[in-house]
Amino acid sequence: MQKSPTGIKGFDEITEGGLPRSRITLISGGTGSGKTLLGIDFLVNGVIQY
Repeated sequence: MQKSPTGIKGFDEITEGGLPRSRITLISGGTGSGKTLLGIDFLVNGVIQY
């Protein structure tokens, strides 16, 4: 399965390369768990790298 790196080193290590390409990924968690921060970091890294 091809993966898209998020640019977040620890997250990419845990997920063995990032988020799966061509698939929907649900990020869930409680208030303050970092969901929005993860999404923003992913988008910013995508804009900078691509």
